[in-house]
Amino acid sequence: MIKNVIFDWSGTLCDDRGAVRIAINAVLRHFGAPEIQGNRFFEEFFLPYTDFYRKHLGEACPSVEEIEAKFAELFPHAESQCPPEAIPGAAEFLGHCRQSGLRLFLLTSVGRFQFDSQAAPAGIDPVAFEGIYAGVRDKTETMRKLLIDHGLDPSQTMMVGDMRHDIEAAKASGVYTVAVLTGYEKAHLLAGAEPDALFQDLVAASRHFAPVFSNLK
Repeated sequence: MIKNVIFDWSGTLCDDRGAVRIAINAVLRHFGAPEIQGNRFFEEFFLPYTDFYRKHLGEACPSVEEIEAKFAELFPHAESQCPPEAIPGAAEFLGHCRQSGLRLFLLTSVGRFQFDSQAAPAGIDPVAFEGIYAGVRDKTETMRKLLIDHGLDPSQTMMVGDMRHDIEAAKASGVYTVAVLTGYEKAHLLAGAEPDALFQDLVAASRHFAPVFSNLK
């Protein structure tokens, strides 16, 4: 029985893809690499983002700390150009989880500053999460830490995310995996990671898990 749910943020609970694309392209441009135009960005972007930057910046790739600092500097302007939006069904799914007494956690590559600025526009109350792990470079390692920190049984824990890295990190720790198609990667890529369940969005996930939520109340 699922007692704990770990959520990704960007593309899963909050749609900030436009701002992320603008900011990352600005980072690439700043460090001398060409921008990734149009929807091709979403075909090429992947996590961990450290590997993404190494691929596109090559030998000129600066330290992770320099990249993160430049992204943090540029993101507010990108966000003003393309404000984040709530993802349909996200707040409702979180509400069902809370009402059912599930313990909720956040595991995301976005920085804490980014999450704090986006929570209200996304209709999400940060207090919903017992633990927030933000600015995560490699979710595989941090997933293990989160489970240990909070004494979570992997067999009773579910990860909800929109990218292969979310699914792979969870599977590496024996966590049940749910993929949604509201974010960065398309169905054929996510299916390749072999999630336990794949949904169009959290509205569909809510319908699927409704009996579970009811039984937990």
